[in-house]
Amino acid sequence: MEPTQYKLPGIVEGPRIDKIVEVVANTVADRTISIPEIIVVPKRRITFRFNNFDLADLETINARPVEEGLVIQNLRTEARLYLARNSNDPSEARAEDYLLRYLIDRNEIDYDEHADLLYKLAGQVVARVRTYLQTAADVENVLLRHGRQLADFIFAQMMQHYEETPLGPDDYEVRVTRGFALLRAQPLNVAPGQNVRNFRHAATPLSETKRQVFGGFKKCCYPLQKFDSDPERRFAVLIDAAPSVEKWLKPGRTQFQIEYRSGDGYEPDFVVETAPDMLICEVKARKDLADPDVQMKASAATKWCKTATAHTPANPGKSWTYLLIPDDQITGGATLEGLRARFAKQ
Repeated sequence: MEPTQYKLPGIVEGPRIDKIVEVVANTVADRTISIPEIIVVPKRRITFRFNNFDLADLETINARPVEEGLVIQNLRTEARLYLARNSNDPSEARAEDYLLRYLIDRNEIDYDEHADLLYKLAGQVVARVRTYLQTAADVENVLLRHGRQLADFIFAQMMQHYEETPLGPDDYEVRVTRGFALLRAQPLNVAPGQNVRNFRHAATPLSETKRQVFGGFKKCCYPLQKFDSDPERRFAVLIDAAPSVEKWLKPGRTQFQIEYRSGDGYEPDFVVETAPDMLICEVKARKDLADPDVQMKASAATKWCKTATAHTPANPGKSWTYLLIPDDQITGGATLEGLRARFAKQ
């Protein structure tokens, strides 16, 4: 008598397992882009400075002394803030020091390098306050009570005169760590009542673009994406329809960063895989193209691409190229090939 053959419930036969593995493997390959794990770091220290200048719009400063014993009460929480001077308040020998103690707390400011400029600018604010207050006690009161806001006024204008020594591609060194990393999808929250918008349709008004969740892609690795601007959305329309494009994505936060200066990572807008090559694409407003920060990111990304081209065994024959694209060039008649020919960084 032949032994009875039993099939245990929940056990999948061998051929079916092979088929599932094949489908999953193909899906993973279709929905991910392999990124070489390469670290690009500056060879030398980036130098920076604040150029000498005089403060503008000083007439807008009109801070008033806080009366001794004044109490501010929050109407909602009933919490009270007592603003009168007490024994814990600092007393500075120079009026300017009431402002400098806030300025030198900022990481961007090197006191030893910029002391002369800091005292000059703080002195201009102090001089402005003295034009409308009669006593030294009132001047000290304003500098003590409104010092942080006045320091913020100074710092905002200092940043308009901030200058860094830009780094070029040759100023970076490369470290290849290990193999390849697969970019994974980032969860996108769709608020209750919010619809997923077809990415071919612009948001109205355009300023709403950043708040929208878009879908309807054919070649994107992820079913949903968000865009920081309408030019980014238009670029997605362009690459999704480009015959040479096989797949594309916007890297999720912290998934793919290129260090362009010590401790600062650059996360590119798009990674695009075409039939012949791999592209890292950045869409920028034309007015920002010459910004030193943008140029340093471009230099680091260009170096990264050159190294990735030499370390791509998982993508034989596919080189990497970095594109820095002005947003006004992403038009209805633009093509990916045309943009690459004009805006590829070497």
